[in-house]
Amino acid sequence: MATTKTGKNLLGLLDKTAKDIVGQSFSSIASDRGHTPVVLTVNSKKKSFAVAEGDLKESSVKVLTDPAKFQETDAGMRASADQALKIADDPMDVFLLNQEHAKKGDALKPLMAHEIAHYIEQTGIDHTAVDEVDQQNAEVVLNGFDDKVRSIHTRKWAELLCMAARRMVKQRKVSHKSVRAFLEAAIPKYDRPHWDGSRSKSCSDFGF
Repeated sequence: MATTKTGKNLLGLLDKTAKDIVGQSFSSIASDRGHTPVVLTVNSKKKSFAVAEGDLKESSVKVLTDPAKFQETDAGMRASADQALKIADDPMDVFLLNQEHAKKGDALKPLMAHEIAHYIEQTGIDHTAVDEVDQQNAEVVLNGFDDKVRSIHTRKWAELLCMAARRMVKQRKVSHKSVRAFLEAAIPKYDRPHWDGSRSKSCSDFGF
């Protein structure tokens, strides 16, 4: 089993963040699906991937860490990554994170929430209902993207992220004091060139 201290810590934080949002950890959701929860890290300097956490076949690790597949990124999430990568008989759900973020601790929760929103959409798991605040904020999020980024982020994803932001800020699961601050931490600045955070809503704007 590939396990590093970094991988163990990241999986623990990811599990905690998912539980705060949907009441279940990433690990338990993946396991219930019959998939291995995996943490894959990106090393920008070495232009390489490494499996930091995940009980996988050696052949699967080779595919996941193939240098030819290297792509620079901050984070990512892929449910059933084995199918996308044409890996046989080793079902896995993969969370990807750049090593530059690995030691940020709880400050990583918004970025993890971004990826968990993708995971919820990809798997169709049960989640807390989206409300009017989330719908309003989703519009702000989507309007902040350029066309290329917008094409890979759906309205459902945006509503799920905004639902996570509302819940975690309201319940003080993060240090961010507002939904706006949470969303700005969840979405890299380079991905939101048209961002207007002043239009984001808090629960109090709707009397909640």
